[in-house]
Amino acid sequence: MDVTEMVSEYFEMSDDELKENLPDLLDTVEGNVDSLVEEREDDVPRLLRRLDSTDVEEFANDAPEVAERFQDFLWEATSALIARNDDLAENITVDATVNFEADDSPMQGHLEVDADSQSITGGSGTINDADLQVTGPSNVLAGMLTGSTDPVQGFMAGEFEMDGEVDKGMELAQVMTPINQKLASLDEE
Repeated sequence: MDVTEMVSEYFEMSDDELKENLPDLLDTVEGNVDSLVEEREDDVPRLLRRLDSTDVEEFANDAPEVAERFQDFLWEATSALIARNDDLAENITVDATVNFEADDSPMQGHLEVDADSQSITGGSGTINDADLQVTGPSNVLAGMLTGSTDPVQGFMAGEFEMDGEVDKGMELAQVMTPINQKLASLDEE
């Protein structure tokens, strides 16, 4: 079975099946994310939507290593998709670094936005001296990655806490919102 067939099967799995089988997929795609995105660009938004239907808190608590690897894969795939798509890259007009930390699971992550290279990178774990620190429930943090949680509305509603300059958070939201909308439109095509 080739990688693209494997990826397609993961969209249909239950959360328990995903926890059990995801390590094999991650082993298979390791080092090949760029070529996977090139072959199956439409799968990146589908994977993000699949994350929306997952209980991220439970997943991160039950299988923290797999959740970290999956987060790294999703960020690498998202970065590769942005690099291939000028419509997405042109939205990257600010520099920002963000650390994310769940308050209900061991999930941690980071995001780096670079206006000069028009790139977004991220992954598991945190970085030093981030502009913003975002803390909240695992599902809310994952929703900010997938676009199902609006960062401005979520902050105003108290769904998560943010430490750092609010203006930097608003600038970052202005970058991420069009990217998430574009990813959602790719998923609908």
